[in-house]
Amino acid sequence: MKALPLKSPDRSRFGIQGTTFCSSGKRLSGDSYNPFYSCIGVKWFYLPAKPQQLEKNGKNTFAPRLSQEDLKFSGQHEKAGYLAPLWDLHSVPAWLMKSPHKYSNPAAMPPSTECQKYPPRDYAYYGNLIGRIAAEINARRKYVFPYMERNYYQIHWEPDWHWIGADEEFIHMYAEAHKAIHANDPGAILTGANYGVISKGNRLLKTLFEKGLGKYLDGITTHAYSTKWLSPENSGLIKDMHELVAMTRKYLKPGAPIFQTEWGMTWNGDYSRKNVPNEELLRQTAWSLRAHLIILGEGANSTWFFYAADMGGRGWGLAFNLDYPKVGCGPVNISPKPLAMAACNLTRLLEGTQTVGRLNYLGKNVMCYVFRRNKKLVAALWSGDEQERSILFDTGLSETTLIDCMGQSRKVVTKSGKLELMLSAMPVYVYGIANSSIPDTNRIKQLIPGQPLNAVGRSDSADGTFLKLCRGLDCIPINSKSIIPYSISPGEWLLRHENAAGFTLKSQIIKIMPLFNIKSITPLSQNSYRLNAVNRGKNTLNVKLQICRGEKNLINKNLKLPAQKETSFELHIPNSGNDDINAVLSDANGFSDRYSLGAKTILFALDRSNNPPIPDGNLNDWQLESFTQLSDADSLAFKKAPWKGPTDFSVLYSLAYDTKNFYFAVKVRDQTHIPPLNKNEPWRGDSIQLVFGFGMDDDGNPALTKKISIEVDKNNHVRICELSSPPPIPPVIIQELTNIHITAKRDNEKGSTEYEGAIPWKLLCGSDQITDSKIGFGIMVNDADTKSQVVEDKRKTIHIGSGAGLFNNSHKLRSINIAK
Repeated sequence: MKALPLKSPDRSRFGIQGTTFCSSGKRLSGDSYNPFYSCIGVKWFYLPAKPQQLEKNGKNTFAPRLSQEDLKFSGQHEKAGYLAPLWDLHSVPAWLMKSPHKYSNPAAMPPSTECQKYPPRDYAYYGNLIGRIAAEINARRKYVFPYMERNYYQIHWEPDWHWIGADEEFIHMYAEAHKAIHANDPGAILTGANYGVISKGNRLLKTLFEKGLGKYLDGITTHAYSTKWLSPENSGLIKDMHELVAMTRKYLKPGAPIFQTEWGMTWNGDYSRKNVPNEELLRQTAWSLRAHLIILGEGANSTWFFYAADMGGRGWGLAFNLDYPKVGCGPVNISPKPLAMAACNLTRLLEGTQTVGRLNYLGKNVMCYVFRRNKKLVAALWSGDEQERSILFDTGLSETTLIDCMGQSRKVVTKSGKLELMLSAMPVYVYGIANSSIPDTNRIKQLIPGQPLNAVGRSDSADGTFLKLCRGLDCIPINSKSIIPYSISPGEWLLRHENAAGFTLKSQIIKIMPLFNIKSITPLSQNSYRLNAVNRGKNTLNVKLQICRGEKNLINKNLKLPAQKETSFELHIPNSGNDDINAVLSDANGFSDRYSLGAKTILFALDRSNNPPIPDGNLNDWQLESFTQLSDADSLAFKKAPWKGPTDFSVLYSLAYDTKNFYFAVKVRDQTHIPPLNKNEPWRGDSIQLVFGFGMDDDGNPALTKKISIEVDKNNHVRICELSSPPPIPPVIIQELTNIHITAKRDNEKGSTEYEGAIPWKLLCGSDQITDSKIGFGIMVNDADTKSQVVEDKRKTIHIGSGAGLFNNSHKLRSINIAK
């Protein structure tokens, strides 16, 4: 199949990173893009114009080339391939950067790491430099890339790994860049912020948008990676892309483009030395196709493959790098992987299309995205859990075309427009679908059990047409007077209006909301909990609540749920063991909802809104029963020194929160206090490190983490730092924190160290008040008994919660439920 023609390449849906020199046969010589780019079918690529490289030697050393004569030898290979550049202007010249460090050789500083940490010292000059770069880029569009409709820019590259300046400074950079770029290139699109991990980037963007960043952005660039390294569906890519698109529509001007400029897969091991297992190649193909389909299907304008050919033994490429290990990037000899063939088919099928949306009514774990290709519709379908399953897909046509992931196609006759498909981990495409079979995914009607259907179209079988409510293989015949059954499963259903032959005349998505459900169960004290339940119906409901801990039945009581509101109930649930708390809410019609509070996945924290503790180092204002003790050998998560009992090393702790702060109290019993000897490695001596997680998923993975280290020296001087790190971890970036209310006191006579603090939510999540219903949390408590143990890292460690290890990108944190 041929790709649809484009008016200009900057309307393309596909891009790529990486170069090859297979056309010239000589590395770093000739066309580094084609024929591979044209074979894959991509148009977007990066062109660098990094300020640190253009003006690394000092002020006013970069002079833009503005004439046709000056630019006549520029971009010939890119122009020959009809490629669309996205201009990369990330970095601040090291000599201009507002860094606390003095560089002996600023010109040698790497732009992608060191020169992205801090803002410029002189914003006006930074704007002047960006403006000069934009002036040359604008001239290039005129003389080198006349087919481009406009120019596209970015000024950061994965700042979530590197930036350690303030939010206001970050926004100020965009304000200056936006003004300078538009002054020199009026039709330009400035995109940002090109975060490397999409879930973390979404959290950061939300805070920045609330502070005004959207005024200075014309579009979005992002990388769609997750640090979970799971399948696209299990890594949260669908939710993350959905959130990014929603934020873009909310904060940016209508039509603002979204470019996903890097997604690829790596593997463990060096496959330049042995054959790649076939299942590994198939997994790379399946996951990559699904990731890029999700990205486009959720609303991105374009998605980019990473990388052209392997940059090393661990992969990343669409093709094998046959010159590795001698050559990393830019090989001469390459060999396409199965993914390359699948990518060729994907680009030719979906180039020039418009996204229709995701279909959620085909059954559990059935993934489907629909795109409009000129006057025809094409659907991409696969099994989200990678299990084979058979489905019926409504094409609305007597005949359609089925295309496998490698591009092999065949005509298929349907039965009343219904096509039976066997889905698996690998996507399959259906090309040729009637408009009547695909409802408007932006118009979804919400109903609850007991409500009238208000059916679309005519709905009585007497007139020769029929109504059916369908989800996956389940189909419920209904009529115009039907109400939503109480027994129906919540979720999206398709209301189909069919003719006598079974073909769909019209359809509509109906989202069935549960009549009532438990929203949350939140600990208030050791034995006191708040249960929030919502009733969506128009009448007060009498329901029965049953609560068990493990096999033990603790509560059986009747509750009244007022109509159309959320109601809170305070419950006494005895703290009788470590089993999960399971709650069931049910009514007389047999409708029920379940909620589980996992004992092994949550941490207890007190709601102290009415009586916040004062972090003065005196723990008497903490409730004694709220403390938890960790004092046995099983509590040690790391032990490279002998443990001699609770007096040698044990921990007593309590946690609390209110609308403004998170509070903690930690008492460490430790007969010998040896503080850290190296200020860059505070975890090696006696100290604690706190980890906060925000944007938690159901598996304990946060989108964004904050890590805070606290240590006290022999003079009771307290050092408080924020710890962060770029990949691949270490090095650890350490920023000392001031103006934070944390105390720490060492008492050598009692053999104990007490830590107490109030940490503002503003510092932790960027907002004045906590908006998450749950946060992730963990503490790492370290103990060393001799200086040699500090130097050799032969310490003992107790973890409060889990996932508090510093050298993890992917944390499995315990959750704290926040009462609302």
